[in-house]
Amino acid sequence: MRASHWILFLSSIFLLCTIAIGISKFASPQSAQAEIYQEGILMQTIDLSSVTEPEKITLTSKLGENIILIEHGQISMYSSTCPDQLCVHQGIIKNGIYPIVCLPNQVVIQIKSSNTASPDAVSR
Repeated sequence: MRASHWILFLSSIFLLCTIAIGISKFASPQSAQAEIYQEGILMQTIDLSSVTEPEKITLTSKLGENIILIEHGQISMYSSTCPDQLCVHQGIIKNGIYPIVCLPNQVVIQIKSSNTASPDAVSR
């Protein structure tokens, strides 16, 4: 293959990967359920597609306090008493690709959606 063919081939692959990443990042799930856990216990499940007004939820425990901001189709950690603030800086999540985790206060927010694929296999 000549160099021009390689450039065209690699450009096509790059374009396809960029489109796939864009679709996965910006596609909103049809029915997203946010699950909020504190110290391993499910505290609340929220249907993000039915949220009409922004709402804040405060979780308080002996470990600290977290304020969660719930908006239509998305959720974020608004503030936290943890020292590193990584959970706050993580920003908004709209899909189930990754959760928000506040390790010092043991709070986890994850999204389960109807279009999230199930695993192909489970190892034991």
